Amino acid sequence: MSHLRPLHARELVLLARERHPVVDPLPPHRPRVTVVLLSLDRLHLTQRCIDSIFAYADYPFDLLIHDDGSQPEVLAYLHRLKAEHENVQLIESRRRLGCAAARNRAFAEAKGEYVFSLDNDTVCHPGWLRESVACAVRRAADFVAPLRLDPGGQVWSFAAELMRIENSDVLEIARWFHDLPLDSVQRWFAVSDVRTNFIPGGVGLFRRSTFQACGGFVEGYQFGFEDIDFSLKLRQRGYTVWATAQAVLMHDDAWRPRCEVDVRYARRRYDIDALRVAAALFKERWGVDVLPEKYVESLQQRLHSKLRETDAVGTDRVRGGDER
Repeated sequence: MSHLRPLHARELVLLARERHPVVDPLPPHRPRVTVVLLSLDRLHLTQRCIDSIFAYADYPFDLLIHDDGSQPEVLAYLHRLKAEHENVQLIESRRRLGCAAARNRAFAEAKGEYVFSLDNDTVCHPGWLRESVACAVRRAADFVAPLRLDPGGQVWSFAAELMRIENSDVLEIARWFHDLPLDSVQRWFAVSDVRTNFIPGGVGLFRRSTFQACGGFVEGYQFGFEDIDFSLKLRQRGYTVWATAQAVLMHDDAWRPRCEVDVRYARRRYDIDALRVAAALFKERWGVDVLPEKYVESLQQRLHSKLRETDAVGTDRVRGGDER
């Protein structure tokens, strides 16, 4: 039996409060869905993500890929994919837009009533799309957050929630049920969905019309915080996010660079100065901090780990790409 850590008080509240039972796993109304995938280099991650999309969708979908200025080998792969699949559309950006602007552009081009937004460092599990859509239909939901796993197979978060921890002046994402076994969390929420207030930009289901009515993502954010900002906007307008434990994806934040391009991506993604600029924009808009020092230290450790392991595999492999 898997080891269970003690539950946080808020997790106990989520387990004990009013449940919203699941009646029909897939109601008869089946809305059209566009899967929007952001692509920027890291070819090995993009290939893995797309393979998992097609392997485990279990629900009809169109795939719209927005490439934000990748290297030629990435674009060559995406063009081959488009030629092989009738339901694939590709948008190529001649200049780097950043996550918020790229998602806004892709959502505007999408044809589905719902958009499932994905980053390329995610891996879809069986039923991920079917269960997300089923939750959206039975709740008439505008936003659905799936359960996310870490690369080791433990729960990374379920029903994540924006809150000020212990009345602090910092707004944080509380990753409830983290580090717990998937089978335990799915058993606890096998016949119920959970209300929450946070929808991740890189792994979540959005009703497209509601997304547009909320003004989309604020494009001043390059890396980070645009989904927290958007979640506060939807809350202001009275919308609810529903979380279902039956839709599962893995978020691979432990990915490792395989070529020089990947190293450059990692340096940009974990650029603390750029994140501080984004955090300053957030505080200007909402009056609270969103980048505590413990988060800065964690990001720096992640970057150092990626670069250290890259150095360990040798310069020749990094320069060669090793895009298997």
